[in-house]
Amino acid sequence: MTTATQITMFKEDFHASKNYLSLTSGQRRWIDIFIETSDPNRATREAYGATDDAYIAMFTRKIETSPRIIAALDLFFARSPREKFLRDLQTDIARAKGVAKIEARRLYAKVAGLDGSESEPAAESRIPEGGTAWYDRTTGVVIGYRTADGTDVQLR
Repeated sequence: MTTATQITMFKEDFHASKNYLSLTSGQRRWIDIFIETSDPNRATREAYGATDDAYIAMFTRKIETSPRIIAALDLFFARSPREKFLRDLQTDIARAKGVAKIEARRLYAKVAGLDGSESEPAAESRIPEGGTAWYDRTTGVVIGYRTADGTDVQLR
């Protein structure tokens, strides 16, 4: 699982969200520890009291691929539709075989701007350098940002 280092949502708002509240108590504890440490194995060890390294690795993978965990982390880190698409495409590439894998890799290269045809999309012009964009989860449109000093700004 790719981890994000920038927090884009206040914890109080996150803890009141539908995505967070739909998790089991163990999953909530796992997410809270993961957000604090960015260490999924440590989160599994502490949230579930696991001690065996092989079990921790297996259970961490299961937790990280849970649709509810993914949705909650997407909300907390305000992942854009593009980021989610590329993550899901990476998963598809790992599972695909033959021509399907080749075509999926071509699509990834094109969307990610790695094929030379299109570079990374320009940053939203209304967001100052060092700011972190907030996206509307349904439309993918930038609706606000957090400045480098931590001030939240809503765009209209």
